[in-house]
Amino acid sequence: MNRASARRLAILLILSILLYGAFFTSAEPDAAAPLGVWECELAWEGEEFVYRLTLSAPDAAVFQAGWKDSEWVAAYAGTYSPSGEGLALELTDVETGESKTASLAFELDGDRLLVTAAGGDALSRLDPEEGPMEFRRMPSADRESRWVGERFAFASVGEELAIVVAENRTTPVRWRVAVANEGKLAPIADEYVPDPNPDGAEGVGGERRLTFLAVSDGMGRVDLYRAADGEESEGDEPMISYFFLIVGEETGG
Repeated sequence: MNRASARRLAILLILSILLYGAFFTSAEPDAAAPLGVWECELAWEGEEFVYRLTLSAPDAAVFQAGWKDSEWVAAYAGTYSPSGEGLALELTDVETGESKTASLAFELDGDRLLVTAAGGDALSRLDPEEGPMEFRRMPSADRESRWVGERFAFASVGEELAIVVAENRTTPVRWRVAVANEGKLAPIADEYVPDPNPDGAEGVGGERRLTFLAVSDGMGRVDLYRAADGEESEGDEPMISYFFLIVGEETGG
């Protein structure tokens, strides 16, 4: 091969490398998640209906829906991951334990977030046919009630969190406790407190008090299974799950 042919081969090789790189890097990168607390109000059957979307680093997501100035009628907790121009959500209904997978497309403009349901399961009344819905950034999470429903709560890093469930130690059946992600929650206490029984009646139960420390940002989950003492749990799915959205500081923008 002469020098001119070698030069042409080298040029073709460089062009091939450049074209290859351009082809495989031309796709738009995933959009960064719009962290914070976002709320959308809309008229529904003559009243104000509210959606609230809370996104916290590194990957915790909460979606709530309900009538304004009333209890939330639906609450989902789980994780998000950036996907194209939106988010993929893996959530659990905090009341029923039902799993939900949803995709949200969004367009961020300062304190204004346009959100469209882009696929997956329906979240309350959020419907793809409704088109983009305008969410506004909230200055902080509403913490008038720590618990959203009975099994989801906001928490701060370093906070001690308590779960209290009924248990009867006069029977062989116990709650088996499993921390789904120990990097978020650390067990620090587990005690049984019998109910008062001045008459010495048989079969009187009590309360199981479980205490955990919120260790790091994200979604912590505690699963409870029913099992006879010393035996395997009854079924693979937990009977009750508790969720804690843990943040290093006040949630919000």
